[in-house]
Amino acid sequence: MSSAPISDSRSSERHGFLRRHVTAFVTLLLLFALLGGLAALWIIVHGVSARDHPTATEKVMARTLRHFAIPLNHRRMNNPLPLTADVLAEGRMHWADHCAS
Repeated sequence: MSSAPISDSRSSERHGFLRRHVTAFVTLLLLFALLGGLAALWIIVHGVSARDHPTATEKVMARTLRHFAIPLNHRRMNNPLPLTADVLAEGRMHWADHCAS
């Protein structure tokens, strides 16, 4: 009789399955790290500023963040006030009194 252990085919399959998933996970992790590094490099080189005309990337990022910052049920609401010159003037006065620094 041979003293070598009998290999279990299920164990071998599980090991292969686990190795493939770990490899895929590590690959995705490295890909996200690379993309994050490229984004950081872009910000370091070009910066994010308060220029009069933002770059296309800044516009997309700001609009996307604003979109997700507003809850869905609030995004679907309509303004109950009509858009008139009087309402706009009152809003400007309120903003100047309470918001402008």
